[in-house]
Amino acid sequence: MDEKCVKTHPNGSKKKHWLAVIQDDSTGLLTIMEMTDNKPTYDSSKLLRDAINGTGTVPDVVRADGLNGYKRGFENEVKPRNPAATPIADVGINGRHINNNRRERTNGELGDCWYHARGFKKFLPGLVKLTTLYYNKQPNGLAPAEAAGVWVAGPDTFKTLIQNTALACT
Repeated sequence: MDEKCVKTHPNGSKKKHWLAVIQDDSTGLLTIMEMTDNKPTYDSSKLLRDAINGTGTVPDVVRADGLNGYKRGFENEVKPRNPAATPIADVGINGRHINNNRRERTNGELGDCWYHARGFKKFLPGLVKLTTLYYNKQPNGLAPAEAAGVWVAGPDTFKTLIQNTALACT
């Protein structure tokens, strides 16, 4: 579990939102995400509950950084369903226990594609979900969107997604 800052411009204000994401460690798939506008008081209980319900499995190990909201979510949603589950906190690039370089690299790649969307004047959960659907690669090499028959034509996939999202929003 990790979070990524997403800057938006709702109503002309420069506001920060946080995208909390759960990434499957074995496949690299981004399984579920949730936007919040208040990082210090964030509670990941709903995020973990949706991930458990969506995948049909309860994790044995949950790796996250030191954000208190991840600890609350683990205690509320994972521990009651799997008492043997282990939380590993304080992971990071220079984490005390293990690093989360793969998750941080994903944040960087998605951040790079959202960088071009900073001029939008509204909250963009649709763009976040769309790029994530296209980003996730399945074992067969296809993104979920591609497996569903949605193909993006153009030399820059994410730029094309952003342009088409802008057209749909206007």
